[in-house]
Amino acid sequence: MVSQAGPRWGEPPAIHVVALGCDIAHAGDLVYADGLDLEGATVPIGLSCRLCDRPGCRSRAFPPLEHRLALDPLTTGASPYSFTRK
Repeated sequence: MVSQAGPRWGEPPAIHVVALGCDIAHAGDLVYADGLDLEGATVPIGLSCRLCDRPGCRSRAFPPLEHRLALDPLTTGASPYSFTRK
Protein backbone atom coordinates (compact mmCIF):
# COMPACT_ATOMS: atom_id res chain seq x y z
CA MET A 1 0.00 0.00 0.00
CA VAL A 2 1.20 3.48 -0.83
CA SER A 3 -0.49 6.55 0.59
CA GLN A 4 -0.06 10.27 0.35
CA ALA A 5 -1.67 13.24 2.06
CA GLY A 6 -4.99 14.49 0.75
CA PRO A 7 -4.87 17.26 -1.85
CA ARG A 8 -6.65 19.73 0.43
CA TRP A 9 -7.04 20.12 4.17
CA GLY A 10 -9.76 17.86 5.53
CA GLU A 11 -9.81 15.49 2.56
CA PRO A 12 -8.88 11.83 3.07
CA PRO A 13 -5.46 10.64 1.93
CA ALA A 14 -5.10 8.91 -1.42
CA ILE A 15 -4.39 5.20 -0.98
CA HIS A 16 -3.05 3.06 -3.81
CA VAL A 17 -2.51 -0.68 -3.80
CA VAL A 18 0.21 -2.32 -5.86
CA ALA A 19 -0.38 -5.96 -6.78
CA LEU A 20 2.18 -8.21 -8.41
CA GLY A 21 1.54 -11.57 -10.01
CA CYS A 22 3.32 -14.31 -11.87
CA ASP A 23 2.53 -17.23 -14.11
CA ILE A 24 1.07 -20.23 -12.24
CA ALA A 25 4.08 -22.26 -13.40
CA HIS A 26 6.25 -20.24 -10.97
CA ALA A 27 3.82 -20.31 -8.03
CA GLY A 28 5.50 -23.31 -6.41
CA ASP A 29 8.68 -21.25 -6.02
CA LEU A 30 6.91 -18.62 -3.90
CA VAL A 31 6.54 -18.89 -0.14
CA TYR A 32 2.99 -17.51 -0.42
CA ALA A 33 1.92 -20.61 -2.39
CA ASP A 34 2.83 -23.04 0.41
CA GLY A 35 -0.20 -25.15 1.28
CA LEU A 36 -2.33 -23.90 -1.64
CA ASP A 37 -4.05 -26.25 -4.08
CA LEU A 38 -2.48 -24.78 -7.22
CA GLU A 39 -4.43 -27.08 -9.55
CA GLY A 40 -7.83 -26.14 -8.10
CA ALA A 41 -7.03 -22.48 -7.55
CA THR A 42 -6.95 -21.45 -11.21
CA VAL A 43 -9.78 -19.26 -12.45
CA PRO A 44 -10.07 -18.24 -16.10
CA ILE A 45 -9.97 -14.50 -16.70
CA GLY A 46 -10.65 -12.28 -19.67
CA LEU A 47 -8.74 -9.27 -20.95
CA SER A 48 -11.24 -6.89 -19.40
CA CYS A 49 -14.83 -6.99 -18.19
CA ARG A 50 -16.05 -5.44 -21.43
CA LEU A 51 -14.43 -8.23 -23.50
CA CYS A 52 -14.97 -11.19 -21.14
CA ASP A 53 -17.66 -13.82 -21.89
CA ARG A 54 -17.79 -15.41 -18.41
CA PRO A 55 -21.43 -15.06 -17.27
CA GLY A 56 -21.08 -15.85 -13.53
CA CYS A 57 -18.04 -13.74 -12.67
CA ARG A 58 -18.17 -12.32 -9.13
CA SER A 59 -15.64 -9.63 -10.03
CA ARG A 60 -17.42 -8.22 -13.08
CA ALA A 61 -17.34 -4.44 -12.96
CA PHE A 62 -18.91 -3.70 -16.38
CA PRO A 63 -21.32 -5.48 -18.72
CA PRO A 64 -19.76 -7.08 -21.82
CA LEU A 65 -19.90 -5.10 -25.06
CA GLU A 66 -20.81 -8.00 -27.34
CA HIS A 67 -23.85 -9.29 -25.42
CA ARG A 68 -27.28 -7.96 -24.52
CA LEU A 69 -28.12 -7.34 -20.88
CA ALA A 70 -30.84 -9.60 -19.46
CA LEU A 71 -32.46 -7.39 -16.84
CA ASP A 72 -34.79 -9.16 -14.42
CA PRO A 73 -35.51 -7.38 -11.10
CA LEU A 74 -36.65 -10.68 -9.52
CA THR A 75 -33.39 -12.55 -10.18
CA THR A 76 -30.06 -12.19 -8.41
CA GLY A 77 -26.74 -13.81 -9.17
CA ALA A 78 -23.00 -13.71 -8.60
CA SER A 79 -22.55 -10.89 -11.10
CA PRO A 80 -24.50 -7.62 -11.10
CA TYR A 81 -24.76 -7.90 -14.91
CA SER A 82 -26.69 -10.81 -16.38
CA PHE A 83 -26.48 -11.12 -20.14
CA THR A 84 -27.53 -13.35 -22.99
CA ARG A 85 -25.18 -14.59 -25.65
CA LYS A 86 -25.90 -13.25 -29.14
